[in-house]
Amino acid sequence: IFFREMAEQLEVQLSILPKEGLYFPPPLDKSIENTLELKNDGNKVITYKIKTTAPTHYHVKPRMGILIAGQHSKVKITLRAQDPKAPIPQHKFQIEARPLTQDELNEMTSTTA
Repeated sequence: IFFREMAEQLEVQLSILPKEGLYFPPPLDKSIENTLELKNDGNKVITYKIKTTAPTHYHVKPRMGILIAGQHSKVKITLRAQDPKAPIPQHKFQIEARPLTQDELNEMTSTTA
């Protein structure tokens, strides 16, 4: 499973590990967990959201989040048990990331203060 990053390269610098994507080895008749690491390599606070073409097949935690400059987050992606006779799925994931606006940052700090 490979990831497509939807980030404006000049505004968001997001590292995704493993770079080659996630692998869920057969047999798929039991749940299989993988870990994805996201790291904010830029100097702005960013928000991210993870989407998939098969949301009923996966449990993603956390599905979205906020990363300050230099911070990283581990995301657990679990493929739920599948029918072993079904063909191997070709699901895709998309990671959307964007910098937070100053208004969004102000709102966050005012609600936590």
